[in-house]
Amino acid sequence: MQAILLIIFIAHFAFGFQLFAVGTFGITALEVAVLLFYCVFFVKVLRENCKFSIPRHALPAVLGVFIVSVILSGVSLMTSFASAEIIQFFKTFIHLIFLMLLTVLGVSYEFDKKLIDNIFKLWLILSLPINIFGIYQIFARAFDLPLAWLEYTNVTLALRGSTDAEDVVKQLSLQFGNFFRATSVFSEPSALAAFNLNVFILCIIPYVQKAKPLIKSKFLLISIFVFCVAGLFLTFSLTGVLGCALILLSILFLEAKKVRIRILKIIIAGIILLIPADLLIEDYTETSVFELFSQRITGILGGNDRMASDGIDGESFATRAGAFGKSFDIWKTSPIFGVGIGLTQYNKEVDLNFSEFTIMAVLSELGIIGTVAFIAFFVLLFKITLQMRRHVARNALPDPSLARQYGLVYYLLLIQFEINFITSNHLVAANLWIHILLVLIPVANYLRQKYGAITFTIFDKSFRDKYLR
Repeated sequence: MQAILLIIFIAHFAFGFQLFAVGTFGITALEVAVLLFYCVFFVKVLRENCKFSIPRHALPAVLGVFIVSVILSGVSLMTSFASAEIIQFFKTFIHLIFLMLLTVLGVSYEFDKKLIDNIFKLWLILSLPINIFGIYQIFARAFDLPLAWLEYTNVTLALRGSTDAEDVVKQLSLQFGNFFRATSVFSEPSALAAFNLNVFILCIIPYVQKAKPLIKSKFLLISIFVFCVAGLFLTFSLTGVLGCALILLSILFLEAKKVRIRILKIIIAGIILLIPADLLIEDYTETSVFELFSQRITGILGGNDRMASDGIDGESFATRAGAFGKSFDIWKTSPIFGVGIGLTQYNKEVDLNFSEFTIMAVLSELGIIGTVAFIAFFVLLFKITLQMRRHVARNALPDPSLARQYGLVYYLLLIQFEINFITSNHLVAANLWIHILLVLIPVANYLRQKYGAITFTIFDKSFRDKYLR
């Protein structure tokens, strides 16, 4: 069962390649792996009558309220005879619940803590080929080399305007001179940046907290860090910049005063790595990424005209800001229950295909009930993960693996906050719910130890005890 979970955390990198399509939804290896996990888990429960253990805390209840809000968002459809909206609602509803069931299990089933460590190690190792390939693509695109662009087959991506063709989706990457933003195996640069932010955390937080590193080989860990920093830089992503700023500021405020020297070392190491990387890119593409960052940030502050004059065409900041207001207008048409999960594009008063931010998708589609529950879910998680961090700082935990996980979860949650409240819309996407699972499993274990749990089984006896004895 745990092996399948590891496969899930690999398969989500291949979301661009569908195995087959059901209507306009592309079934990828991720959906197959998740379904296989549910089947294996059900058989395990049936045979062994596994115990479920829900922490005596408000967090599971808030998650339950959010799920109820998803159901209630279909209230407005009860008096509607619009078949397209009804079909879309149930398609999106089923997909979301399919993904969220992993989250529910993360709260209610006690997973082995080694699972989290194995997933972290897996991501660290995978980050090397992912970032090396991303760096290669920059030169491949400049000199028309093989694999410069990956062509996806997932029809779901095509629906979001990624392509004009229904069967081929090309990676998104704006061009600046001869420089293309790095994407690697992802559909667009910010997705690579978000992945590297998690890798960045897994590299530096154990070092800052003087915890046992996830990888014993110092050479391998340094190599992973070097390519992670290079990959972050070459995405030319404001998601990456903001994420790094949030991580470093949190370290300065939360960690012991002694770690400031360690932070200074990390910043100096990053600058040392980025200067030659920028010089190399400028030599081959005649474009400085440092200069592009300066133009982009000052351009956003100066407005669209400034960005255009600086050559930063295609900047999405203004468009995304406009979508924020449109999502708010959609919410006003049904403020309590929302317009229905997945139904943003069906609103007849506001022209918007989908919300640009998870929190605005929640507001417009799930209404005030879903929004309060979603915000409360993150607020509680932040409160708990900060408690876990303080617990590690004040108490020497005998288990080094547990101490490391307790120290990491706040920072991993911080990236999910950035992505879902500031930069992207992952409401009905695996990128939100399976990443939250990495936070929830350690959090749930901590809550059980501190507050106790409600333990129960589904059956009175296991299948084995009932029929085979």
